[in-house]
Amino acid sequence: MASGTGAWADRLARRLSDADRELAQRPEPDEGGVDERLRERFRSAVCCLALIVLVTSTRPGRILADTKIDMAVNPLGFLGRALHLWDPAQFGQLQNQAAGYFFPMGPFYALGDLIGLPAWITQRLWLSLLLCAAFLGARRLAERFGIGGPISRLVGAMAYALGPHGLSALGQNSWEYLPLAMLPWIVLPLTSAGPGRGARIRAAARSGVAVALCGGINGTATVAVLAVPAIYLLTRPRGTPGRLRLFAWWNVAVAFATAWWLAPLVLTGRYGFSWLGYTEKADTTTGPTGLIDVLRGAERWINYLDAGSLPVGFQLSTGTLLIIVTAVLAALGLAGLARRDLPERTFLLLVLLAGVAIIAAGHASRIEGPLAAPMRDLLDGPLAPLRNLYKFDGLVRLPLALGLAHLPRTLRRPRARLSLFAVSGATLAAVSFPALINGLAGPGDFPAVPQYWQQAANWLNGRAGQQAVLAVPGARFGEYTWGRPMDDIVQPLLSTRWGARQLVPQGSPGYARLMDAIDQRVAAGRGSAGLTEVLARMGVRYLLVRNDLARSDLRGAWPARVHEALETSPGIKRVASFGDQPVGGWGDDEAVGSFDQRYPPVEIYEVGDADDVVSMLDASQAVRMYGAPEGLLSLADNGALKGRPVLLDDDDPAAPAQRVVSDALRWRDRNLGEIRSQISPTKTADGVRSDTRGQGADPEEPEWLRYRTTAVFEGIKNVTASSSAADPGALTGFDDPGALPSAALDNDPRTHWTTGGWNGPLQQWLRVDFQEPRDPGQGVDASFVRNDFLGPPPARVAVDTQAGTVEQDVQPTAEAQRLRAPAGQTSWLRIRIVKLAREPVSPAAARVAVSELTIPGVRPARHLRMPAAPGVQAQTPGQAPAQLMARSVPPRSECMRGSSRWVCSPDLGKDDEEGNTFSRVFPSPAEATARISGNAVLMDPTLIDRLTRFGSKVTVSASSTWTREPAGLPRSAFDGNPATTWLAAGDDRAPTLKIGWGRAGRLSEVTVARPAGARAALRVTVTGARGEVREGLVDKNGRLRFNLIWTDRITLRFTSAQVPLQISDVTVPGVQPLTASGFKPFTTPCGYGPTVQVNGTASRTRLAGTVDDVLGGRLMRFQTCEPVRIAAGDNRIGAGGTAYRVDSMVVDPGGRLAAAKPQASQPVQVRGWDKGSRAVEIDTQGRSYLVVNENFNVGWKAEVGGRELRPVRLDGWRQAWEVPAGTAGVVKLTYQPDGLYRIALFAGLNLLIVLFLVAFWRRQAPVKAAAPALARAPGRVAGLAALGLAAGLGFWLAGFLGLALTVVVAVVTQWAQRHTSAPARRLRSSWLVAVPMVAGGGCIAAGTWLARRGTEGTVPDVLRDAAPQVFGLLVVGYLAAMLAASREPDIWLPGGGELRWVPITPAEESRPSPRDTVPDGLPANGRPPARPQPPDGTFDQVVAQGRHPDGE
Repeated sequence: MASGTGAWADRLARRLSDADRELAQRPEPDEGGVDERLRERFRSAVCCLALIVLVTSTRPGRILADTKIDMAVNPLGFLGRALHLWDPAQFGQLQNQAAGYFFPMGPFYALGDLIGLPAWITQRLWLSLLLCAAFLGARRLAERFGIGGPISRLVGAMAYALGPHGLSALGQNSWEYLPLAMLPWIVLPLTSAGPGRGARIRAAARSGVAVALCGGINGTATVAVLAVPAIYLLTRPRGTPGRLRLFAWWNVAVAFATAWWLAPLVLTGRYGFSWLGYTEKADTTTGPTGLIDVLRGAERWINYLDAGSLPVGFQLSTGTLLIIVTAVLAALGLAGLARRDLPERTFLLLVLLAGVAIIAAGHASRIEGPLAAPMRDLLDGPLAPLRNLYKFDGLVRLPLALGLAHLPRTLRRPRARLSLFAVSGATLAAVSFPALINGLAGPGDFPAVPQYWQQAANWLNGRAGQQAVLAVPGARFGEYTWGRPMDDIVQPLLSTRWGARQLVPQGSPGYARLMDAIDQRVAAGRGSAGLTEVLARMGVRYLLVRNDLARSDLRGAWPARVHEALETSPGIKRVASFGDQPVGGWGDDEAVGSFDQRYPPVEIYEVGDADDVVSMLDASQAVRMYGAPEGLLSLADNGALKGRPVLLDDDDPAAPAQRVVSDALRWRDRNLGEIRSQISPTKTADGVRSDTRGQGADPEEPEWLRYRTTAVFEGIKNVTASSSAADPGALTGFDDPGALPSAALDNDPRTHWTTGGWNGPLQQWLRVDFQEPRDPGQGVDASFVRNDFLGPPPARVAVDTQAGTVEQDVQPTAEAQRLRAPAGQTSWLRIRIVKLAREPVSPAAARVAVSELTIPGVRPARHLRMPAAPGVQAQTPGQAPAQLMARSVPPRSECMRGSSRWVCSPDLGKDDEEGNTFSRVFPSPAEATARISGNAVLMDPTLIDRLTRFGSKVTVSASSTWTREPAGLPRSAFDGNPATTWLAAGDDRAPTLKIGWGRAGRLSEVTVARPAGARAALRVTVTGARGEVREGLVDKNGRLRFNLIWTDRITLRFTSAQVPLQISDVTVPGVQPLTASGFKPFTTPCGYGPTVQVNGTASRTRLAGTVDDVLGGRLMRFQTCEPVRIAAGDNRIGAGGTAYRVDSMVVDPGGRLAAAKPQASQPVQVRGWDKGSRAVEIDTQGRSYLVVNENFNVGWKAEVGGRELRPVRLDGWRQAWEVPAGTAGVVKLTYQPDGLYRIALFAGLNLLIVLFLVAFWRRQAPVKAAAPALARAPGRVAGLAALGLAAGLGFWLAGFLGLALTVVVAVVTQWAQRHTSAPARRLRSSWLVAVPMVAGGGCIAAGTWLARRGTEGTVPDVLRDAAPQVFGLLVVGYLAAMLAASREPDIWLPGGGELRWVPITPAEESRPSPRDTVPDGLPANGRPPARPQPPDGTFDQVVAQGRHPDGE
């Protein structure tokens, strides 16, 4: 049996060996046989078919989120918009590389759309075309180079087409794969450039056509692949005819091929807002670019983020088995590249080494190079467009694929070659397996855009005109309940002006900040008249409410929150809804967990009195606000905006304006991967920008930075922590802006510092730095929060000071307890968590919280210091600027009003950094008398009851409440409103509700209403005024009947398994419930509002609002009863506490802000309006501003009567021009770069046509495969150059350690290549380079496996970082040394024998060999087979003795 299997394997091996020989080396086929060329085409077609199956098996019938959703939904509309540089979307912006879609991707999708192909079929055809192009190009290039045989080339080409990097990107970003697919075709024409000028020009032109086919969607990706043909041309041997002329013509062709997108890209860089500083940082993009990961194609950082959305890339990059598989595949390619007989070896090695050096530049490692950190800084600065260095993967993947194609033909034994083919095929199958199982794209595909979105878009396109549409809430990506197009679906559907808060800032820094602030308010349910005013001022006529956004990405912006914000903003009303089936509604209908209540999928709200896209404002009424554009919302909330033009900071510096200093520009960091969470507290002035991966600043202009607001401490120098839940890097879902370190020292037990980070609370610390040394030896008092949601409490802590450390056990209580501290003077004290009460279920989710830390003799306080207006010292007394102060991120209430009911839960609430106390320090140039007003939320239950009673004698109280929000108070159980609910505390096992009505009467029944999803069996015990007790179970209607009692009050005690208990309404016959709502405004007497402290003096205030404001937890206006004295110099102001949460305040010296008259924008007559040119007719008497509600851009020019108007930026983002008094006529607005853009675009496309004509006008005879270029044998100079290159690469990649390793490996390798001793011959094997590659992959796999199983410490880190780097350096050193290796075949064998290479005659060629026959002596294929040959020609290898080191 074994003999038969072996014979079968021998026959298969010989057949495969025959098939892998060149046509010229084979005998002519017998009459009636198959043409070998046709056979090769058939094999290629089969491989292409396999690739097509891989593509089409990815969820047929459904659209994938590939590149830009416009291509699948509305390609013609997108290409039409791309004809202009200026795009009205996002309130005016420059489209990012939109011109790059004009060829070839845009026309391909447009053609599919025009002929009526379903979008998903067009998409699959495109992806299939890319895969097949990559495969066929690599196969043709290998054939042209003379690498491998017909079968080997197929294997190498499949390895290139299915490269891990490209395969990871194909289904999500096919633009990233496109240049890789065209790379072989760019090089291919250059290999056949014949003699003569015409032949060289045609070759260069054809290469240029392939460059053009790369497109310009991402300029970096296209430029990256151009390094390969450039190196090819520069490595042509000296004496090659026309070498330099061909290089020159090729550069011309590349210029022709890229001009159509390169010139527009330059204009975009010159006039557009660069958002690169607000996306991923270099420390993120260079994190996975270790040498072994680069070689195996796993350097794409996106692949490591999310297994759900990027399954193919994630598995190929982090799957334990697939790490080894990709390493083996790369090792086989390296073994082929290291062969001395490899054609074009110098070119291929240089390309690969260049790719490794580029991609690994800046890699952060334990043994990183000395220039890695500066390189990361450059990638975050001037080289930001190149930050994603993984786009240079083609420089690594193509040489490895060709090396793999060469390797099988170096094995002379058919069985060895068969084994190699089997291993290669298995690795390719394994690499393809994730794509075959999961599909090329992540989940979220969809059959079509829902019809209700089409209807909503048509409705808006027909009504909005030039006014804007704002989509709310904001979203990081376009992820919906029906699919994940990843782009906002309004992008391809809306033709009107629109905007939305997105992950990547758009338009301008000012616009991005304002959009973020609006989104924060909408997501918090914080509506106001100021929100309406700002939206109308922006020209927003319609709000597009997206209730169908994916719930996993809402980050608290539930549809109910959005509706709460809009419906509590005067002047905003709903005008349309779309979609038959409501979205949301998961879970039971109850008052604790029903966050996602039911709403139509899409709704449209209209903003009343929205400004037109262009209007006039009176320049004499301008306000100059120092800070940031989001201060407009606070200015409007406090009634101080009044339609006046606002100059931000130093815009239009000579213009007269009333000054207002705001605290809007905070010195803080944020998580760049989130849009409304994980924002750091305000930093102190000496705080530094976070260098943590994925964190950065808010969008800002450099000239704004002098007006930043910073944090200051009083009584201490600083308070810091190892981490906190308020950090930008806190775990999503566990972040809490109010849990900053200073919360433990604010004398408020309701706030607390909470640990953050990813490794649990052990060894986390809270540190207080004193203003001067002190002795805390008497101890400190600490209160630790005990909450099961946090995890196990601390059991042991350490108190560290400069004098030593004291460890001690912690008592299991939430009360304050004394902690011993080391005796002796110290300038700081630190509390450190040493042990937990029990092992946490998940260390990453476990946290420890400290509510209060009291140090005897220390009274700390934290304030925010506002900036000083420039030149305030020169102002006269009484002219001090107004001060505008507000919370940066609005706190979120624990209660939310939904479509069916109020829902309350601590999970909904989120504090901000200021907690309940609002405190500022602001400078004033002189003494002044000021009016202070602001907005606050009433929190005191007693005062809430007093303001909403309206003479009612009914009283309601309870044993506990789940929340302090008005909607969850006991009165909600007796207000006649089934949408409100009283919630008892979760630990209240016998909750009671007391109701009194002041007049005794008969009572024989009560009805207890509860939410439908909270109706567990309920036993009610009723106690009357005289102690009478009645008890029973309520019926299905909530009614309890009992024997008559005479009483004016009852106490209801509830017994139920429902936790927490939920009571919507209690009905007592004959007793009127409390007021549930009221729209009539009221103003309280003086003293009812929050007390304002100014420099230690308390000032009373009065409150104005409605019952709805009080019960809904909304902002109400307050104002000091008397003028307040402001001192010259620093002033300290504070307000809030337990009764009120102050949201904003205005200090108005002299009351000038309040006294200003409201202004209205003046309409103008629009004569013409296009994207790049507009005409409006004006007639103004006084000095004015002509305002366009689009982002300010220096490219816009305004002329009237031949005179150019001076541009001015208003509100920190809007485009405006100063119009002198008495100006009348037609103003022509022209976006000057748009004309240049169109000229460059059409000129570039014409150059592209010329390039095509030159490339294909004259037919060129087919070119036979060229033999390897003749070159001089490497000598001593080449050896020294190779050593220098190895040293340089080693130092670049890993410093002096890398230099030492690569030089030693290079020296040993060169010695082995030039000597014939037994050790040298063994070291000469090309398989040697595969060993460190596989070893490095094994280390990464082992480290990943250990990390997934919770192994901590340095071992997993070393295995995933340092060890692979060392193995990678060995590979780099070996390959660099091989540049100087001889080009002659190796003639020495390990045993000392010599190989002789002699020509064979045709007769010998046709003579059968014993190795080529089956056991019975007959040829395997029925005819005399040719002998296996080396790739360099027709030679016969004669083995004297021993075995060839490369496999013989």
